[in-house]
Amino acid sequence: MTGFYNCEGNTIRLMVNTDGTPPFHSGPYNFWPILAAVEKYPEWMIALYGGPSKPRCSNEFLHLFVKKVRHLQKNGITLENKTYKFEIENMLMDIPATTYVLGTKGHGGYFACRRCHTEGESVTLAGRVTKKGKPCQSVYYPQMDAAERSSDDFKQHFDLVGKDPHVPDWDSYLNEVTDDSDDEDDDPFIMKQGDEHDESFWEHHRHPTILTKIKNFDLVKQIPYEYMHAVCSGIMRMLLMVWVISSVFLKNKAQVSSRLILANAFCPIEFQRWPDVIEKVSRWKASQFRVFALYTGVFALRGILTEKCFRHFCTWLLPCD
Repeated sequence: MTGFYNCEGNTIRLMVNTDGTPPFHSGPYNFWPILAAVEKYPEWMIALYGGPSKPRCSNEFLHLFVKKVRHLQKNGITLENKTYKFEIENMLMDIPATTYVLGTKGHGGYFACRRCHTEGESVTLAGRVTKKGKPCQSVYYPQMDAAERSSDDFKQHFDLVGKDPHVPDWDSYLNEVTDDSDDEDDDPFIMKQGDEHDESFWEHHRHPTILTKIKNFDLVKQIPYEYMHAVCSGIMRMLLMVWVISSVFLKNKAQVSSRLILANAFCPIEFQRWPDVIEKVSRWKASQFRVFALYTGVFALRGILTEKCFRHFCTWLLPCD
């Protein structure tokens, strides 16, 4: 195990990941593992929550993990007569897991952005309806110069645009978790059934997260956005859906589909899913959006998509390559 902790410097930095997964195809039982990795070494499981459903509050399965982290940050890790400092490098989670763990609004909310204090606006999507026949609504964020959200803002729940910060009286809920506490039932951060709190002042937050008790951990910058949901199933899907629904932007959908089918002959076996016809874009998987964005999109859209949209697509594509 010597090579495992033979890192440069005197600090062991841990990368953490968590997400929910059902262990069985049928039934409500749910697992929430907490995984960790150090530098280039494979990840391992450090804790596992199991229950008949997802925990009502994420702090329910995180509070023991946070207690241990605080203990290690205070006392360090001693290996072969040498004491190393301990820090959390980052937490890597997909977007749904991130909003659940941090106790924030979902990615479709008006104050959903984790990096700034922008307020979204609702827009009706032309030509799209829900299963009940109602027009589809979406939220977009037109403000490009919104104030950045800092970790201190997050911890103070400073999430009101144009108003003074207001923190509800949750002092009992936010009791300090001490390093020397061995009482595993001491879980003041867990939201109990029947807890009622006024969310009118909580534009970005749903409830406080116990992760605020981890020292030297930036809850904004050290929890990065996840590529699959943000880029593949997010921006790329949104662009294609807009282009396909409106005949103004995409002149010939059949020609785009024929080009995508032609591209199948040149796709290597490393591609998980090959391009499909553009008419089935609503059923595409994230890996197909990724292939389209990075490999086949420019070939399929050149000369068919309007010049303005094509230049916009290429401009967006450059930072993703």
